Amino acid sequence: MLLKAQHGRTKKYVKLEEVSFSDFINAVQQKFIIPKDKVLKVTDEQGIEVDDDVFPELATESLCFVISIDDVIPLAESSKNMAECSDPTEFADCSNLTEFVTLDLTLLQQGSGANSHF
Repeated sequence: MLLKAQHGRTKKYVKLEEVSFSDFINAVQQKFIIPKDKVLKVTDEQGIEVDDDVFPELATESLCFVISIDDVIPLAESSKNMAECSDPTEFADCSNLTEFVTLDLTLLQQGSGANSHF
């Protein structure tokens, strides 16, 4: 059986002897050269996660399985997080960083003043 799979922007056909989720994961890791220690997440084209119990039924449909490494944030979610970070009021706690920088500069200025006496 041939199944379509996509990892990143690359699409490939994956060949399976029998419809098995674990065989599919192994074949995808080999085809896309993904290390065996990476946890893969499989979704359909609409982003719905595919688990091993529904995989055999979905494998008979003509869809492309989207593969992502579980520790990688999908682009859509990453963009959402960037949009949330654009609100300057969320970073009120960052004002403490200014105190550290000012303190460090003060110490440097005091240190350079002490060195000028030599």
